[in-house]
Amino acid sequence: MEDFAKVNYEYKEETNTVVATINSIVELQSTKKSWSLSENKKQYTYEFNSNTTYTTTVTDIMGRTKNVVIKIDQIDDKPPQIDMEYVLNNDNTIKVIMHSDEILEDTKPSWNLSENKLDYVKIYTFDNQEYATPVQDIWGNEVWIKIKMKTKSYYYENAQGPNLTVKYIYDSNDIVTAYIISDRKLTDSKPSWNLDESQTIYKKVFTSNNSYLTDVIDEQGNKVYVSVIINFFKNTYLGIDVSEFQKFINWSSVKNSGIDFAFIRVGYRGWGTAGTLVKDRFFETNIIEATKVRNRYWFLFL
Repeated sequence: MEDFAKVNYEYKEETNTVVATINSIVELQSTKKSWSLSENKKQYTYEFNSNTTYTTTVTDIMGRTKNVVIKIDQIDDKPPQIDMEYVLNNDNTIKVIMHSDEILEDTKPSWNLSENKLDYVKIYTFDNQEYATPVQDIWGNEVWIKIKMKTKSYYYENAQGPNLTVKYIYDSNDIVTAYIISDRKLTDSKPSWNLDESQTIYKKVFTSNNSYLTDVIDEQGNKVYVSVIINFFKNTYLGIDVSEFQKFINWSSVKNSGIDFAFIRVGYRGWGTAGTLVKDRFFETNIIEATKVRNRYWFLFL
């Protein structure tokens, strides 16, 4: 009769608790005040809401005792695992997504929780934001997540956009035709260029030297910037005119592409009678980064 009592466990998913039942082949004495003894006095039950391991003693009606090991390890007491994703939108906002490996409690009013309650989403309109915020699963298990966004240039440089090739055809009539060739179908978002029927080739005719950065968007909305450099026409210097509208520029690529000079906008005068002077938002970035790669044959005009 040494093994007159054994333990069974039942995990209750709806409450994240475990009911432990000590089953005996003989009647038991009511010696365990925190446990419930059945009417036939052969079962002790207790509902646990946290994991634990310990030894408890039961006594049968003949006074025999048995030490029973209670081991509760099924309760979810671990915080959710969160994977971070950062996406640069076409309007230059940053979508931050927290992907969870388990259902989350909707405890973050400034974030949008998905229908399946596995993803938090929030849109940011500025860069270099860094802070920590708590995330809880439905059982209250909490983990602190660091939100750390990089600069917009990082997202542009790492965008999963189409692979592009630029080719040029020069004919005897002093006309250059530029082709932007993509490995994916493109959105017709460039009114000054002609997109062919396959939606993979942009074409534009140039009659003078011209160099600038332009963007191409594929059907999934991924945006990639590409340099168009027309330097076939002689007796001219090649230059670009940049401002906040070009956003972030890879100045090393500009220099290596044969550009001789750059006009960098400092600012502009606003509308109205006041004519307020407004500083170009990208002036400081452009002048600092352009100066880093400039040599004595390359000129900057402000």
